[in-house]
Amino acid sequence: MHPQSNTSAVVSPVSANAGFQKLALNYLASLKIEMAKISDTQQEILTFIQTNNMVGNTSQCPGVMQMDHEVDYFISNWPLSDIDNLLSMEQKIKSDQNFRKQVVCELSRIGGKSLQNMIYKIMKRVFDDGILIQYTYYGLRNKENFSLLAINRAIFDAIKRSKFKNASDDEIITTIGKWLTSAKSRLNKNNVLQI
Repeated sequence: MHPQSNTSAVVSPVSANAGFQKLALNYLASLKIEMAKISDTQQEILTFIQTNNMVGNTSQCPGVMQMDHEVDYFISNWPLSDIDNLLSMEQKIKSDQNFRKQVVCELSRIGGKSLQNMIYKIMKRVFDDGILIQYTYYGLRNKENFSLLAINRAIFDAIKRSKFKNASDDEIITTIGKWLTSAKSRLNKNNVLQI
């Protein structure tokens, strides 16, 4: 008896190995191209960051040396505890662009773990709750309109200079609004703690 011959094509180990090698080489070539693209993208990102002074440069602001004494005067009065100091700072921010830039720089240095945390830290640093109880964000309920203050715009600009630069205006407005509406309860809580 003769063994039956198999009519199906038998693939020799040599031709199967050659096909696998060709496939593997194609994949390796694709990976090499993708890695080169990723490397180029990373280099572009690093260049962009370095060009825009975004790495470890929150303390450097243009003109800091020229204006330090004026900024220090207002910052030493923070948190602002009366309307006269607030109006004085508002006037200075509106009339002097260099001073305004310095205030934005100082506010951006405050930082925070989250957008909400940064805004709350800024608000706590700049304002006493005794002033804030007179405001709502849009001036509702017979209160003053915080959104019209120049310091409000400076807060926005400081946030846009921080790692939260992609935060929407609505997120910032909502967070400032919450801080303003809770000023009375914080003030009452502090008064109870002092008794």
